Amino acid sequence: MSTAKYPHHSNRAVAKSAGVIGLATFISRLLGFLRDIVIARLFGVYVYAQAFVIAFRIPNLFRDLVGEGATNAAFVPVFSEYTKRHTKEEFWELKRNRIPDFEIGLLSGLGVNDSKSSAEARKELSFKSEFLEQDKLFDDVYKTFEYLKSKKITFFIVTLRNKKHFNHAIKQFKLDKYLDDDFLFCVNDGHKIINDAQEKYILLVSAINKLDLLAQDTWLVGDTETDIHSGKLAKYGKVIGISRGIRSKEQLELLKPDFVVNNFSEVMSISQGVSVK
Repeated sequence: MSTAKYPHHSNRAVAKSAGVIGLATFISRLLGFLRDIVIARLFGVYVYAQAFVIAFRIPNLFRDLVGEGATNAAFVPVFSEYTKRHTKEEFWELKRNRIPDFEIGLLSGLGVNDSKSSAEARKELSFKSEFLEQDKLFDDVYKTFEYLKSKKITFFIVTLRNKKHFNHAIKQFKLDKYLDDDFLFCVNDGHKIINDAQEKYILLVSAINKLDLLAQDTWLVGDTETDIHSGKLAKYGKVIGISRGIRSKEQLELLKPDFVVNNFSEVMSISQGVSVK
């Protein structure tokens, strides 16, 4: 299993940051020395000087804890141990728990700038043709589609992938035997998505209008917060979160869909009136 390790440039970033903190601490000590000279000059050794020192006791204690290493002594070893090495599964679990790509970069040992670059690159790389080939279809998808067709239940797919990538997936998994173009809804090639939830909402409304369906009689099954929010906004009859995708079960439950299921088989059970725990 591949792992993520500290890159060399992250070590340089840590050294640079440590140098900045050290310089700031040195300047702080100089200013503190000048402060003591001014206090002695103005107040001498009388009660006024003691009152001034006591008044600064609490903020100084906070500085000692936060600015002078007491907190760092507890935090840094834990953080360092956490960022040493992560498997693909551990990073996927971070993603499923809504840890931003930028923060995942930091947790892997990247500096701030490299983490930003990594987050942007991830968005572009996700839809490169060589990575699209690594997409996998869950085992019960074909079985679910067969069941829906046998019951003459209308079903369709809505995605924020562009048409080129979506058609690639449809052909790759031979889903065109179940769905023709009239039941596939995606964004146009070259379209830049600004607001995920709004774009998905527009597609959901467009789908039921084009297929002449009633929103209250239509169910949505999705694995992200965008799916859940847009399904509710479009007033679909049932909004169901499926936990084996991009978000964990715990994260989906926070969004309060009508149901949270583990797989499509449980969706079929709900449609048949069977209780799902």
